[in-house]
Amino acid sequence: MGTPHPPVASSEVQKKFGYYSDEAMAHPLEIERHGAVRLVLMRADIYKEMALRDHVAVAAEDMSNDDFRALSNARFSKEADDLNALVDEAATS
Repeated sequence: MGTPHPPVASSEVQKKFGYYSDEAMAHPLEIERHGAVRLVLMRADIYKEMALRDHVAVAAEDMSNDDFRALSNARFSKEADDLNALVDEAATS
C-alpha cells in the first residue's frame, strides 16, 4: 500500500519531526533511508485498528454472503502460484 505523497528522507524527518508528525496525522508518511522506504509514520488509532484486524478470526457462521463470495473469487498472486509450483515440484522429486 503506497501513499499519494512522496516519501521523505529520514534525515529530513529528524530535522522537522514536529512538522512531519503533524503531516502523519492527516495521511500516512513513508520514510526512506538510503533511497528505500523503511518506515511508515501514521496515526496511532489507524495502526491499532490495522493491527487488530490482522489478528481477528471470524467464524464461518458470522460471515456474510459477500464475505463468502469474496473468498471464493479470491486468486493467488503470480508470485504465490510460482512458489506453490516450486513446492509441488520439490514434493514430487
